Amino acid sequence: RNVEPIGYWYHLAASVAHDIASGLYFGTKKNANAKKDDDDDEDKEYNRGNADGKAFIKLSEEDLETDWYDLLKLVSGEGATENEIRSAYRRRCLETHPDKQPDRSDVLFKRVQRAFEILGDPNSRRAYDSSRPFDDTIPDEDLKLDEEAFFNVFRPVFDRNRKWSIDTRIPKIGD
Repeated sequence: RNVEPIGYWYHLAASVAHDIASGLYFGTKKNANAKKDDDDDEDKEYNRGNADGKAFIKLSEEDLETDWYDLLKLVSGEGATENEIRSAYRRRCLETHPDKQPDRSDVLFKRVQRAFEILGDPNSRRAYDSSRPFDDTIPDEDLKLDEEAFFNVFRPVFDRNRKWSIDTRIPKIGD
């Protein structure tokens, strides 16, 4: 049985897999047995990476508290496809480009860049999404339901949890 990690455990599994596979630590060679600097603990940053050797993206506390979907003005939020994210990013780049700002400020433009850094990569997006608030409530198990009522009550629970699966070909409950 394959169990997919989420939240903190996803972060931990991704970090360990990356360290084991490549010996890279944020894009620089580092001895896997070396101890981390004390400063690493003070930064309170969550690391994201994968085992294919790509560099990690650090997710800071500010990154985790920011709604990057809202910044890109994605109506579908976490349900947005890669193409929707890419087109929203391009549109927001045009809107926030420093040449189009009255004060030539690049602050918002840099935030749009950061949003795409996080949401444009499937692994960093998954790490970011796993840190967001999530409704994990389950209806009372003592409910006496007929078959149709069961599907109506539990379908939303399965739909909410489906987003954590790596395999996207999951049928809806009751189909």
